[in-house]
Amino acid sequence: MRCSWSLTKTKDQGSAGAGRFFTALGMQASTSAEEKPSSSLGSAISLFKLSNTDGTIAFSHVNSAGTPSMSNLATDDAFLVDCTHIPNHPTIFLWIGAGSDAVERRMALEIAQRYLVERHLPTRTSIVKLTEGHESAQFRNVMGA
Repeated sequence: MRCSWSLTKTKDQGSAGAGRFFTALGMQASTSAEEKPSSSLGSAISLFKLSNTDGTIAFSHVNSAGTPSMSNLATDDAFLVDCTHIPNHPTIFLWIGAGSDAVERRMALEIAQRYLVERHLPTRTSIVKLTEGHESAQFRNVMGA
């Protein structure tokens, strides 16, 4: 019979020792008030593209006139749709195109989590991963479909 123990310590973001956690993830922990978004920021939907270019994941803002739509999504890539402006249910959607490669599919959730931390978004924010052709009604509504 094999028996093992583990000791777990929980650290709140911004508490002493939390910086080591974020550093281990390759992220920078910051708690300064000037880096936190104001309530007026995030009032619109933002669209970001995750693309594997030459073995490197590129994460870039997609400039779209007005609200992003389904036509802004490309089947060969993955996209992050920031809907954190919704007061009672802030959400980040990860849309994974049918033609996206394994690296994009694997890294999408990690990038979304990093996005939340780096932008100091609410911890209650949901991350919803969707695949092309299997979009939820809520996602289609957000994207104007």
